[in-house]
Amino acid sequence: MDSNRLMFECYGVPALDFGIDALFAYDYWRQSVEGSMRATAAETALIVRIGFDTSHVLPLIDGRLDLTHTLRLDVGTLAPACPSCPLPLADSAA
Repeated sequence: MDSNRLMFECYGVPALDFGIDALFAYDYWRQSVEGSMRATAAETALIVRIGFDTSHVLPLIDGRLDLTHTLRLDVGTLAPACPSCPLPLADSAA
């Protein structure tokens, strides 16, 4: 059983959104900034998401994700600094 069907039929979830977590976070931040009436959030931005084993660079141009210039880097907080280093970057930098 796929995860969509499981969520709707077994758990009774009324709606489900799939997307990039960094874009959801940016959208939430943008709405909170615009709601404060102190500033207007930028429609053009560069979002950098650092994960455990990969990082992503997500360019937003005029409020839309530019997929042709989106980068996925195989570097994250758990990637070793060098092949012979036993500790993750997060531990060795501390």
